Amino acid sequence: MLIRNAYTPAAHRQHEPMAERVDLPENERLLLKIGAFLKRMEMSESRFGRLARNDHKFMAKLREGVCPRPETVEAVESWMRRFEERG
Repeated sequence: MLIRNAYTPAAHRQHEPMAERVDLPENERLLLKIGAFLKRMEMSESRFGRLARNDHKFMAKLREGVCPRPETVEAVESWMRRFEERG
C-alpha cells in the first residue's frame, strides 16, 4: 500500500482515485472501475457481465479473486468506454 509522508508536498494533493492505485491487484482495480461505471449507468452487475463478457457471473468471479488476463481487462475497459460514448 502506498503511504505518503505527512510532510511531503504529495500529502497535500488530492488522493489518487482508488481504481488508479498501483498497489491493488488487477481484479480489485477492475472491480472498482466497473463499480463506478455501474453506478453512473444505473446498471446491475449481472446485466453488465452479460453485455460486456457474455457471463452474468463475471463480477462474482472477480470478487472471488479470479485475476483476469490483460486482454480481458482491456476488452472490458474498451466496452465500458464505447457504452458510455453511445450514451
